[in-house]
Amino acid sequence: MIPLESGTEFSDPFQTAHLQDEQLGRAAPGHHDRGGLGLVRRISMVQETTSPGRRSGAEGPKVSSRSEKAAENEAPLIRRRPTDQELATWSAHFKNRETSARDLLETVVRLKGKGQMAEVEAALRGYLDRPDVPKEAWMYQMLAVIFDYNQADAAFVQQALGYAAMVADRPGEEGTPDSLLTIVDLMAARDVFEIEVPLGEGRSRTIRVADLLDHAAERLPGRAEPMIKSLDLAERQLDSDRMAWAVEGLMELGWPGVDEAWRNECRLRTLALAKRLREAGRSSEAETLIDRLEAAEPRDLYARLTWDGFGDLDLVVDEPLGATARLSTPRTVFGGALIKNGRGSDAEEIYVCPRGFDGPYRFQVVEIVSDPDEPITAATLEIITHEGGAEEQVQTFAIDPRNPMPVEVTLEGGRRTEVLPYVVPKVMVIEDPEEPLTSGVPPESPAPGPTEPR
Repeated sequence: MIPLESGTEFSDPFQTAHLQDEQLGRAAPGHHDRGGLGLVRRISMVQETTSPGRRSGAEGPKVSSRSEKAAENEAPLIRRRPTDQELATWSAHFKNRETSARDLLETVVRLKGKGQMAEVEAALRGYLDRPDVPKEAWMYQMLAVIFDYNQADAAFVQQALGYAAMVADRPGEEGTPDSLLTIVDLMAARDVFEIEVPLGEGRSRTIRVADLLDHAAERLPGRAEPMIKSLDLAERQLDSDRMAWAVEGLMELGWPGVDEAWRNECRLRTLALAKRLREAGRSSEAETLIDRLEAAEPRDLYARLTWDGFGDLDLVVDEPLGATARLSTPRTVFGGALIKNGRGSDAEEIYVCPRGFDGPYRFQVVEIVSDPDEPITAATLEIITHEGGAEEQVQTFAIDPRNPMPVEVTLEGGRRTEVLPYVVPKVMVIEDPEEPLTSGVPPESPAPGPTEPR
C-alpha cells in the first residue's frame, strides 16, 4: 500500500471480502517471458467505456456555470496535487450516492474541460476508494496518467498501472484485453517493464509487460499488436526467443494491405538482432534465431493475378471447409487472406495462405471494370504451393477476362491445425463530436460552489 496525502491510501480495489485471489487475474504458467511495447499512444482524457451503467445525473462538485464548450476552449490545464479538502469532498460525494462508471467518466471529462486536473485526480480516487462500485481498467489507466501529469511520485503512477493491469486481465468477459495493450504502452513509455503491486496483508502481485502481452495474444488471436510490440521489446532486451515468437506469429497469417512490408521488416529486424547477439558472444542463439526465421518464411499457398490494359479484376478464393476470401472479407478463419487489391495501372491481386488446411482451393476471377480505350484483354494467374520451401511447385494459368473459368489447386501438406476465431466487427456509434458524452443529458442545476457536493 502506498500512503498518500491526508493519511489516505491508494487502496487496492480487490481487497474486499467478496473477491477471491483467483479474481486478481491469472498467471501465465508454461509461458515464455515474452511481450513488447510498440508505439506509445497518447492517452486522451476521453476514454471508451463498454459498461456505462445507470445515468444518475450526479456529477460531483460543480466547478463553473460557464458552457462546457467555452470552458474546453479557454481553461488552461493546471498541474498541482489535490488539496485535503478536494480529496475529502470527492470521497464523501461518491460515498453518499448511487453512481456508475458512466457518471464518473462524464464527471472526469467535465473537470478536465475546466482545466482542473487536481479535481480529476481527487474524483477518480474518491470513486475508486468505494469498495462496492464496479472498477474498470480505464479508471486506473486514467489515474496513472493524471498522477503523472500532476507530478505525483512515480510509485503512484506504477501502482495505478498495476491495478489497471489486474482489472484488464480478469478472466472471461470481465477482462478487457484491449486495455492490456494500452497498459503495456503506458509502462513502456516510462521504461517500466515490471511492477510489484501490494495487495495488503503481506501479499503482492508482480505485473510484467511480457505476461500482459502473452495474455493479450491469447485473448486477441489474429491481432498483430502483441507481436509487433514483442519485436520492440526483444530488441530492447536482446531476447532471441521473444523475437522468434513474434516473427513466427506475424508470418503465419496474411495481413491485408501491409503483408509484404511487415514480412520484410521482420526479416531485417531479426537479422539485426542476430548480429547484436553475435557481437555479445551469443552466436548459438543467433543461429537458432535465424533458423526459426527461415522456417517461418515459407507459405503453404501463394497466388498472384496480373492483367494487361487499364481496369480492375478481383480475385475470389473458395477455401476447403467452405470459407471464401474476397475484397469484402479479405481474411478467412481458415488462414487465407487477400493481401493486395490492385486496380488501374497497379494491375495485381495477391492471395496468400501461409498456414493452410489440406484440400481444394478454387480461384475465380471477376471483372470489375475495363477501360474501353485500354481494355483488359488477358490475365495470368500464378499459383505456388509450399512457396519458399523445399517442395515448392509453381503453376501458371492463362485467364480470359471476358469468360474467366475457375481454377482449382489442391494443397497437400498444409500446416494449419486449427481454425482461427471469427471476430465480429466492432460497431462504432458516432455522437456529436462537439459534445462527446453529453447528448441527452438534462440541463445542469445551479452549483453552490466548487468544494461542496450538490
